[in-house]
Amino acid sequence: MRRPPAIFPALPLLLLLLTVISSNAAILHEKGVCAMRGQCGKKGFVNLNCPYNYPAVEPETETFRSLLIDTCGASFADTPVCCDHDQLIDLVDQVKKAERIIAACPACWNNFLQFFCHFTCSPDQSTFVNVTGTVASSTSDKDLVTRVDFRVADHYGQGFYDSCKDIKFGSSNGYAMDFIGGGARNWHDMVVYMGTERPLIGSPFQIDFPLGPDGEGTMTAFDSSTYRCNDTDTRFRCACVDCESTCPVLPPTPAERPECRIGVLRCWSFGLIILYILIFCLSASVFLAVKKGWAENLTNFNWTSGDSYRGAYERVALEGEDDNTLLDPDQTPRKYWLNSVVQEWFYYLGILCARHPWTTIIVSLVFVTFCSLGWRWFGVEQNPVNLWVPPTSEALAQKQFFDENFSPFYRTTQLIITPSTDFASNTSVITKQNLLNLFALESEIKSLRSFPNNYTLQDLCYHPNGDACIIQSVTGYWQGDVDNFDSPSWHEDFVGCAEQPTNCLPEFGQPLKPEMVLGGYEGREFDQAQALIVTYVLRNYVDETQADKAHEWELTLLKNVLTRLESREEWSGVKVSYSTEVSLIFKSTPQKKLEPPPLPLFSLYIYIYPVLSLLFPCFQIRNNHIQSSLEIELNKSSNTDAGTIILSYLVMFLYASLALGKFSSLDSRRIVIDSKFSLGISGIIIVIASVSTSVGIFSFTGSKITLIIAEVIPFLVLAVGVDNIFILCHEFERRKLVGDVDETIEERAAKTLAKMGPGILMSALCETIAFGLGGLVTMPAVSSFALVAAVAVFVDFVLQVTCFVACMVLDAHRAEETRVDCIPCIQVSAPEIIDREGVLQRWTQHYYAPFILNPSIKYGICLIFLGIFMIGLSLAPQLELGLDQRVALPSDSYLVEYFNDLGTYFQVGPPVYFVVTGDNTTNRADQQKLCGRFSTCDDYSLANILEQERKRPNVSFIAEPTSGWLDDFLHWLSPDVGCCSFKKRKLQADSKYTQSLQAPEKRQMCGPYDDEDECEPCIQAWDITMAGLPQGQEFLDLLDLWLAMEPSEDCPLAGKAAYGDALVIDRANTTIVASHFRTFHAPLRTQREFIAAFHSAHRIAREISTELGVQVYPYSVFYIFFEQYSYIVYMALQILAFAIITIFGVTAAMLGSLRTALIIVLMVVMILVDVLGAMTVWNISLNAVSLVNLVICVGISVEFCCHIARGFVVGTGSREERAFKSLVDVGSSKQEIRFCVCHKVYIYTNVYSWRFFRQVFSGITLTKFAGIIVLAFTRSKIFEIYYFRMCMYIYNSIDFLCGVCVEGLILGVFVRVLNFEAYSIVLPMLLVISVIIRSSNTDLLIVVFGGLHGLVLLPVVLSIIGGEGMGSSAALDEYGFSWARGGNSHGMLVGDADDDDDIEQ
Repeated sequence: MRRPPAIFPALPLLLLLLTVISSNAAILHEKGVCAMRGQCGKKGFVNLNCPYNYPAVEPETETFRSLLIDTCGASFADTPVCCDHDQLIDLVDQVKKAERIIAACPACWNNFLQFFCHFTCSPDQSTFVNVTGTVASSTSDKDLVTRVDFRVADHYGQGFYDSCKDIKFGSSNGYAMDFIGGGARNWHDMVVYMGTERPLIGSPFQIDFPLGPDGEGTMTAFDSSTYRCNDTDTRFRCACVDCESTCPVLPPTPAERPECRIGVLRCWSFGLIILYILIFCLSASVFLAVKKGWAENLTNFNWTSGDSYRGAYERVALEGEDDNTLLDPDQTPRKYWLNSVVQEWFYYLGILCARHPWTTIIVSLVFVTFCSLGWRWFGVEQNPVNLWVPPTSEALAQKQFFDENFSPFYRTTQLIITPSTDFASNTSVITKQNLLNLFALESEIKSLRSFPNNYTLQDLCYHPNGDACIIQSVTGYWQGDVDNFDSPSWHEDFVGCAEQPTNCLPEFGQPLKPEMVLGGYEGREFDQAQALIVTYVLRNYVDETQADKAHEWELTLLKNVLTRLESREEWSGVKVSYSTEVSLIFKSTPQKKLEPPPLPLFSLYIYIYPVLSLLFPCFQIRNNHIQSSLEIELNKSSNTDAGTIILSYLVMFLYASLALGKFSSLDSRRIVIDSKFSLGISGIIIVIASVSTSVGIFSFTGSKITLIIAEVIPFLVLAVGVDNIFILCHEFERRKLVGDVDETIEERAAKTLAKMGPGILMSALCETIAFGLGGLVTMPAVSSFALVAAVAVFVDFVLQVTCFVACMVLDAHRAEETRVDCIPCIQVSAPEIIDREGVLQRWTQHYYAPFILNPSIKYGICLIFLGIFMIGLSLAPQLELGLDQRVALPSDSYLVEYFNDLGTYFQVGPPVYFVVTGDNTTNRADQQKLCGRFSTCDDYSLANILEQERKRPNVSFIAEPTSGWLDDFLHWLSPDVGCCSFKKRKLQADSKYTQSLQAPEKRQMCGPYDDEDECEPCIQAWDITMAGLPQGQEFLDLLDLWLAMEPSEDCPLAGKAAYGDALVIDRANTTIVASHFRTFHAPLRTQREFIAAFHSAHRIAREISTELGVQVYPYSVFYIFFEQYSYIVYMALQILAFAIITIFGVTAAMLGSLRTALIIVLMVVMILVDVLGAMTVWNISLNAVSLVNLVICVGISVEFCCHIARGFVVGTGSREERAFKSLVDVGSSKQEIRFCVCHKVYIYTNVYSWRFFRQVFSGITLTKFAGIIVLAFTRSKIFEIYYFRMCMYIYNSIDFLCGVCVEGLILGVFVRVLNFEAYSIVLPMLLVISVIIRSSNTDLLIVVFGGLHGLVLLPVVLSIIGGEGMGSSAALDEYGFSWARGGNSHGMLVGDADDDDDIEQ
């Protein structure tokens, strides 16, 4: 046989070489040709494919074909493929990791499989895949694929992305897209993330996805049909929670309905404007008709009843014309018996106290001392729950249930690092040095040991999954280890981790979303962030002993680390704001009774703590602990602010003491005699005694006071009491000048009390009953304030009409004997008293009174103030609710910076839990009410409704997907997920003839490394329709297994970390008592948003409860303190309505005039409306503090109005005469009325009428002003805003000027002065208006508007429609009223004929 030539053995090798050369020269991209196939080696621990540009190959075995069909679908049943069996096995292993995350949405899962099946096995692979990188294998002589291009059509990519973008991953309150697509916002970013080389957890080699056509035009983008999440084929249709288009449409909420507006105005405001215009036009028409004489009959018609109408040209009685004396009480048509009885009673009381002054003082002292014994049980309420939350509060009960059955919300310590103010505002804080400093700081905090018990962060931190503490910090991108921080590539690593957090998991295994650790960036420019946010999460406990451990560590951290950061050189370029949760040092223990320090030293301290803690989610109360980092700051500032408050009281006391004196001469001997300092001190002591008595009585009952009581009630009682003191003193001095020469001091005091006592009684009754009714409200802080205020005001009244009268008599004897004030043992000779006219007197007499009494402006005044009232009405509905937490802090507190930074940079809202009770979730019907990812779930199930609400966050304030334990648990049971599987049952021989299976409770679960052939699914008949899912005891048995399993890469749906404390199981009754579904609010930065979030969550819970018939309530850490805003408006209306009804009832009874009582009520209502309008303009919100101030506003308004209203009613003559007389009689010490007729002008003049102005202005307004002005220097914003600003600008302006209006302008006679006197008034007013126009200072606007309202409106109303007078005679002696015995007298309202010459003719 012939041997073949030697060349033939080399021919196959030559052909192969030629093939390789030709293939390298021209890679085929055509159908039926592969780009890669098979596995040629490993890189590390992963297998890499072989380049293979040859035709596709038929599957070698039926097993391969069967697995291919099961995995990739029927389209691969009869085609060649570009993969082998090993590749397919690896593909199955890889996609199963994603299946556990996205299998809940069949459309996404099938699109995901088709995507990678075609990439791996498609016979046309080369048409859309191109190998761009290879490397030689280290174990063989073959090449390995390391990089490919995969061209995907936009149509397929968009459909793939749309089917997956809304899938939720409940345990993290996030999206599946965060895991499979790196949080991608479009399809290309999603597939780029999938193709990024990440051995073991992602693609084994780099897959690039170029867009557009290839350069040669030989490739076509992969395109195929995709399944939609709302596909008509129910096999691929996704549940509502994962697909928006399958969800039911929720009805619009009231917040979504458009607000009624006409142009830029609200309909309410527009209606008021139209109404005002109509009234203005009608009034102008009537005024013009009268002015022109077109309606002359209107001016001659008596439009009012009761008083005879006096024409414009009627002659007025002058002095000496007894037949027409204006002061003749017999002109009055009626007398009121109650007034006579009360006057007589006060007369006898005055006689008794004046004749026995020391006995009266001693009895009063004994009474006060006895009541003050209650201070032995004195306590200060410092728990904000007991201050602001009613005992019957639903939110309080829900909080207690949550804490006891689940677990208290965790504690947090937070740092916010921002560029120093020395740098530009847009400077990024992301620098290498800052990150290295942060690594060092975190390492220091981790190693910190508390004193004295050496607790560490590891001992206290929250670590639900293993031992890794939850520390939310940007260093988590490097697992918190500086050794992983690669200096050359740190910036690229940072940007990559921020864009795809799932690539850079921290030690605790959950992705760190950029919004949780960064702040101050726009879009996805994470490297331009202006803030680094570090949050340490600590466990919290109901047990106080356990909570004390965290408190100890936090306090050590605060003292040893955080407070010293500013002094460290490495942090010189940045600003670090911080907050920890530490407990208030004043806490009671069973072994030691709480002994509070002196009230003035810590009253501010204990007040601001509760106010702040009721505002913030991170400040919670646990067993009398107030958890906030205010402890250090308030310890540092409380003494300073307490001193400011004490100084405020001293200034008020000093001023009131000095202002009571009347200095008629500059002679020092006369001054020391005329001084009333000791009398003023006695009046102030009475105020203090009344507060002490009230607090003592309150403490007797076992109740604790609040700082609202400690700080506000003295202001209130002083404001009320000082006015009465000035009234009594001035009337006592007036009677000295006008009374009989032989009248004794005792008689003068008795007549003074008889005259002024009824008015004081009326105001005291109004205030006491009004405040007392305020005690009916449910908010403890407000009700306790109201009750203590009611008692204090009434006790102050009792002491004033008894003890102060006695002191006044003693002081009068001292002055009569020319003894030195405060040192009565020294007697001096002094010149006689000289009564002279002062500057204020002259201005009032010659300019002020004539101008404001001009009748030509009468109806204009009504229209102006009607307009002001309507402005207040239009603004009142816009009044904000809430109390900004920053106002409760000292102005220089470091926490102010922290709260500012928190609101500016932190982008995550507080968590909210929807708690389900009374629902047995082991039953199928109840499961369907709560689930959301199964085809048989109710359309309006809890999960579906919460998902729909999340899609309208501007209304619901829910921003994150809901963590639903039920859906995650039931999907955990799915065999496709592969998390729940048992080792196969083994047969046990019980006897020779029988066999039994192992008992279920003894079965073992398979682990990730167990052989699949030896395992079987927990639920064989698992189905998306829930037909085969467990119920009853089986449900609870499997639930226990799920809750005990820690989540891992192989089983992320395990429930221990996310749901370990989310259920309360009653195994004895085979039911679930309660469970919660967690989501997150949108970032809440303002009080309006916090309140709206509270209301929205409760609306959602109500709708779910109604729809499903289950009990659902929402819980978040701040709800307990914001519940008050759900009823504070109603409560405010309730309190103020009680007060107004009380005022009307008391004034009507005491005055005997319904009409005058209605006018008083009208004035109080208008004052309140104006105050509310001013609060709206000035951004002073309605809260418990401002509500207390509104109650005070009512009380002080009554104090001003009652005296003058009574003076109006008891006077004689026409309305105009009684109006002016009430001003003169109450406020002056000596008067003469001259009614002149000149050019249609009536002019009332009075020598001593200025004393009324002095009485109101100096007696109460300047007293309050002097005390409140000191509060301008406090470092506490809450005192500056709610006591300095609100009280000084609103009350001092509106209430004082309204009092002047009531008492001084109620006269009803108006002056037209067409000379210099008018301009002396008009010019200052024009200057004021000019300042208003040019000024943006809202304070000035409130002062001026309030002043105009008080000076003008009330007297006009009274002069027009005031009630009838009671005409009481007042000629009193020690036996009673002369008119009661049938005698005749000119009465107590004597004329001052001796001063006739003092009146300018």
